[in-house]
Amino acid sequence: MDLSEFLVKLRTMGDNIRQSTQKALYKNESFVLRELRKHSPKDSGTFAANWRARRLRFSGGTELAGLVITNKTVGYGQFLEDGAEPGKAPWYFPHRVRRGKKKGQLRKGTGKLKLVDGKVWAGGLDPGHSKTVGGAVTRVISDKSLLDKLTIDILDSGIKAVL
Repeated sequence: MDLSEFLVKLRTMGDNIRQSTQKALYKNESFVLRELRKHSPKDSGTFAANWRARRLRFSGGTELAGLVITNKTVGYGQFLEDGAEPGKAPWYFPHRVRRGKKKGQLRKGTGKLKLVDGKVWAGGLDPGHSKTVGGAVTRVISDKSLLDKLTIDILDSGIKAVL
């Protein structure tokens, strides 16, 4: 098969390619959600349990597949993802001694919160700051191995549809 024959075949395979890549993306949906839950602080478990994925349906065009991932945890979800300002809501950490000889000094906390790069982060006890500092979305999306896995799975499916 020469290049022109391949390109003609490729144009006629559009729906097969779209369906194959959609299946590959949707097959990885639960894996991505699992990774987000793994990197979410679990004090009450509400934030970790609220991760949802919604599939986008495209009619025509050049898009192959889409996935929208959300977490509608009200009140503090944004602080778990972006960190909080030191000494401000929602955690008012780090705490300072208010009276006595040690007035103004930092008071030891529970270990659940950590001050990193000028932001307060949650998740020290479960699963630990090594997984939560920086926010679950940033940690998961910037994970090169996850992106490599998604890319390989989706591209493989598209190529198999052509062949």
